[in-house]
Amino acid sequence: AEFIKSQIESNLPGVTMNIKQLPFKQRVNQEHSETFEASLSGWGPDYPDPLTFLNIMTTGNPSNNTGWGNKEFDKLVKDANGKLLKKPEERNAAMKEAEELLLAEAPVAPIYQKGEAHLTNPQVKGLVYHQIGGDTTLKHVKIDKRIDPKTGKKKEK
Repeated sequence: AEFIKSQIESNLPGVTMNIKQLPFKQRVNQEHSETFEASLSGWGPDYPDPLTFLNIMTTGNPSNNTGWGNKEFDKLVKDANGKLLKKPEERNAAMKEAEELLLAEAPVAPIYQKGEAHLTNPQVKGLVYHQIGGDTTLKHVKIDKRIDPKTGKKKEK
């Protein structure tokens, strides 16, 4: 938020931004009541498909906290989620067109994409890292003490 504020204020003479940090529920309430000029928030995918992001911005979606709506966008997303499901090329074209509409009208502006690096002790086995949804699954994790944590190789007896 501080970086965005500094960039806006240095590149748009006369524009001043004030940052107001709010607890999550208060921020969402303010967004729903549309009593803000700009809001910084994030969204992570729930499933591996562009609709995980595009659906949010349809008119009336409870997560669309922008007040924005576009009938053409709504139709493209509806078609991609319905009649085009068995036509992958047409479906992808519809979703691309919807994304282009969204970015052209800019009710939201993607500013970064999350990335991570992990260091995992070689004794940890069964840990699953996810690209979508929660970061990890710990259900099948086991610690294999037969593995040397420094070398990652099986210990000699």
